[in-house]
Amino acid sequence: LIKFSFIEKKNSYDGKIDFKPFYLNANFNYEQINSKNFLYENSILHEIIKSKILNNKNLNLDIDFNVKKLTNINHLNNIALKIAIQEGDIILNNSNFMWKNDLKITLKESFLTYDDNGVKLIGKINLDYENIDSFYKTFQIRKKNRKDIKLIEIDFIYSFTSKEMSFDNVKINNLSNVNLEKFLDKFNSKETKLTNMIVFKNFMNSFFSAYDG
Repeated sequence: LIKFSFIEKKNSYDGKIDFKPFYLNANFNYEQINSKNFLYENSILHEIIKSKILNNKNLNLDIDFNVKKLTNINHLNNIALKIAIQEGDIILNNSNFMWKNDLKITLKESFLTYDDNGVKLIGKINLDYENIDSFYKTFQIRKKNRKDIKLIEIDFIYSFTSKEMSFDNVKINNLSNVNLEKFLDKFNSKETKLTNMIVFKNFMNSFFSAYDG
């Protein structure tokens, strides 16, 4: 057994390693970090996944990766990544982060996979709104499309290689919606890349316009 810890100003980490059988448990805490370090195709995390060194059936670990602020993405904060590797599977269940103080975004049934088409994140997103009016104002959603929404659940696939994202099985306030499913089918067929705020704002406006709840 090895235990380790490190503290420097506002950043710290600690954990322990068991060798028989091998198991790593660790906590990493950062005041701020650039999202390019783990979200982009040439990031360290992306290269580690592509190398397949984590696809070891004897490798098991649990890591809590906590970041208060991303330096290059506005409004996102209090990121809590819960990374588990179990018999070669990279699982991100119950990882979550905040958008301002108004929206909690949680990953459910989520995992990372790598094949000939690159690295993908697959799972379900839960959007829990504390103050949806602030969200509507930021994304300039038309007033006639501003509904009283507490929870959105939606399945997704995100490709780190192509930057494309697809959605399916959406529920709003625990109810399915035929119009939204049709909208998402059309969106997925276009293979749109949500790579900047303008494209994302247009997507959000079209999403809420399609919702007739």
